[in-house]
Amino acid sequence: MEVLKRVGETFVLEGEGGAVVAGIAFHRSPENAIIIDHTEVSDSLKGQGVGARLVEAVVVLARMEKVGIIPACPYARKVLARGDGYADVLMGK
Repeated sequence: MEVLKRVGETFVLEGEGGAVVAGIAFHRSPENAIIIDHTEVSDSLKGQGVGARLVEAVVVLARMEKVGIIPACPYARKVLARGDGYADVLMGK
Protein backbone atom coordinates (compact mmCIF):
# COMPACT_ATOMS: atom_id res chain seq x y z
CA MET A 1 0.00 0.00 0.00
CA GLU A 2 1.33 3.42 -0.96
CA VAL A 3 1.38 6.35 1.47
CA LEU A 4 1.15 9.97 0.28
CA LYS A 5 3.24 12.41 2.33
CA ARG A 6 4.12 16.07 2.12
CA VAL A 7 7.81 16.78 2.52
CA GLY A 8 8.41 20.53 2.30
CA GLU A 9 7.28 21.64 -1.12
CA THR A 10 6.97 18.12 -2.46
CA PHE A 11 4.38 15.40 -2.20
CA VAL A 12 5.84 11.91 -2.35
CA LEU A 13 4.24 8.53 -2.63
CA GLU A 14 6.02 5.90 -0.60
CA GLY A 15 5.71 2.22 -1.37
CA GLU A 16 6.63 -0.77 0.72
CA GLY A 17 9.54 -0.15 3.04
CA GLY A 18 9.20 3.62 2.68
CA ALA A 19 10.82 3.79 -0.76
CA VAL A 20 9.70 6.83 -2.77
CA VAL A 21 7.91 5.61 -5.90
CA ALA A 22 6.47 8.91 -7.15
CA GLY A 23 6.64 12.61 -6.42
CA ILE A 24 5.52 16.07 -7.41
CA ALA A 25 7.63 19.15 -6.72
CA PHE A 26 6.31 22.69 -6.46
CA HIS A 27 7.32 26.11 -5.20
CA ARG A 28 5.67 29.47 -4.48
CA SER A 29 5.60 32.39 -6.87
CA PRO A 30 6.16 35.92 -5.52
CA GLU A 31 2.36 36.27 -5.58
CA ASN A 32 2.05 33.08 -3.44
CA ALA A 33 0.61 30.96 -6.26
CA ILE A 34 1.78 27.35 -6.34
CA ILE A 35 3.98 26.54 -9.32
CA ILE A 36 4.15 22.82 -10.11
CA ASP A 37 7.67 22.15 -11.38
CA HIS A 38 7.92 18.43 -11.93
CA THR A 39 5.98 15.19 -11.61
CA GLU A 40 7.73 11.83 -11.59
CA VAL A 41 6.30 8.33 -11.30
CA SER A 42 8.29 5.10 -11.25
CA ASP A 43 7.94 2.93 -14.34
CA SER A 44 6.15 0.22 -12.37
CA LEU A 45 3.28 2.62 -11.54
CA LYS A 46 2.89 4.44 -14.87
CA GLY A 47 -0.57 4.31 -16.37
CA GLN A 48 -2.25 3.73 -13.01
CA GLY A 49 -3.37 7.30 -12.25
CA VAL A 50 -0.60 7.94 -9.74
CA GLY A 51 0.53 11.18 -11.41
CA ALA A 52 -3.02 12.51 -11.41
CA ARG A 53 -3.29 11.63 -7.72
CA LEU A 54 -0.20 13.72 -7.04
CA VAL A 55 -1.60 16.67 -9.00
CA GLU A 56 -4.85 16.33 -7.02
CA ALA A 57 -2.88 16.58 -3.76
CA VAL A 58 -1.52 19.95 -4.89
CA VAL A 59 -5.02 21.03 -5.93
CA VAL A 60 -6.34 20.21 -2.45
CA LEU A 61 -3.50 22.25 -0.92
CA ALA A 62 -4.21 25.20 -3.23
CA ARG A 63 -7.91 25.14 -2.37
CA MET A 64 -7.18 24.98 1.35
CA GLU A 65 -4.83 27.96 1.06
CA LYS A 66 -7.10 29.76 -1.45
CA VAL A 67 -4.32 30.23 -4.01
CA GLY A 68 -3.95 29.39 -7.68
CA ILE A 69 -1.74 26.87 -9.45
CA ILE A 70 0.62 27.61 -12.33
CA PRO A 71 1.49 24.28 -14.01
CA ALA A 72 5.05 24.60 -15.33
CA CYS A 73 5.21 20.81 -15.56
CA PRO A 74 3.73 19.56 -18.88
CA TYR A 75 2.05 16.58 -17.21
CA ALA A 76 0.39 18.74 -14.53
CA ARG A 77 -0.70 21.20 -17.23
CA LYS A 78 -2.35 18.35 -19.15
CA VAL A 79 -4.16 17.03 -16.06
CA LEU A 80 -5.39 20.47 -14.99
CA ALA A 81 -6.59 21.33 -18.49
CA ARG A 82 -8.74 18.19 -18.83
CA GLY A 83 -11.94 19.85 -17.68
CA ASP A 84 -13.62 22.53 -15.69
CA GLY A 85 -13.08 20.71 -12.39
CA TYR A 86 -9.86 22.67 -11.84
CA ALA A 87 -10.92 26.06 -13.23
CA ASP A 88 -11.01 27.54 -9.72
CA VAL A 89 -7.27 26.96 -9.19
CA LEU A 90 -5.75 26.91 -12.69
CA MET A 91 -3.72 30.01 -13.56
CA GLY A 92 -1.70 30.74 -16.68
CA LYS A 93 -4.02 28.87 -19.03
